[in-house]
Amino acid sequence: MKFKKGGFFSLKRVKPLVMKYNLETSVSPAYDIIEVLVLAILQLSWSCLTCTIIEMPDFEPNEYLFETHKDKGKEQWEVYAWAVRDAMLKVSTLKECNIPLREKIIYEGYMQMNRKFTSPFPVQGEENQGLTSPSTKVAIKKEEDLKENINTAQQ
Repeated sequence: MKFKKGGFFSLKRVKPLVMKYNLETSVSPAYDIIEVLVLAILQLSWSCLTCTIIEMPDFEPNEYLFETHKDKGKEQWEVYAWAVRDAMLKVSTLKECNIPLREKIIYEGYMQMNRKFTSPFPVQGEENQGLTSPSTKVAIKKEEDLKENINTAQQ
């Protein structure tokens, strides 16, 4: 997830810290598709949750950063946030995830069987009446176009 404006708008120096949890012997502390109460119970049920903390050097923006990477954002804080995030990803070897928060909320609601959020995938023969992410709409449109092309070719 991309960083928000708050910590970077003033363009002050930041001290990035990366926390990598050992997921081989414990539960992931990520609050993404599981309710907070269930997550807390799962985490408290493990006797040890280990975490490696990577302390990075202070990161202070400068004009060279803004000029070299001006394609990474419209405003200076966006370039700064991108640079800090990129450095943290490289140091931690974590994978980049650019899924928008609104799509994660739809997925979380669906996984928690919330009736407000129907399946992000279309049901065969029915229109999906629930909230559908933009990327799912594109996939549905491509599938419909492909079916139409096949039908046209068969005639």
